[in-house]
Amino acid sequence: GSGKTFSVTGSKQQPGIGPRMINHLLSRLSDEEGTSWSAAVSCLELHNDNIHDLLSKDDTNKPGWKPQALPIRQSSKDGVFVQGLNKIPVFTSEQAIQLLRKAEQRRVTGEHELNSRSSRSHCVFTVTIETSSL
Repeated sequence: GSGKTFSVTGSKQQPGIGPRMINHLLSRLSDEEGTSWSAAVSCLELHNDNIHDLLSKDDTNKPGWKPQALPIRQSSKDGVFVQGLNKIPVFTSEQAIQLLRKAEQRRVTGEHELNSRSSRSHCVFTVTIETSSL
């Protein structure tokens, strides 16, 4: 692998910035005494002016499957958000990294002379952390 996507996700043998950040963040949280925490991840793809949930529960193996376009909304409580975007609770860095890899596999790709599986979209992987003192 090479390029921006590989720099972010890497491989199992050579983790990219994303997996290394997830490992560091969740191990630091686990080491904090007197603090409880919860984490959730989401991943969206922006392709051809449409937003798709790369972690949706849809069966992507169905013939003719196409991802559902999700709308951007705004509220006084939540600010700007993507309506319908799944936030999946994670308890370990391994779970979060597994979801990052699942999302990567669902991205729209195309081929060009330097890369047979080049991403054709932008991707935003979000880790949401909530903490509280015990």
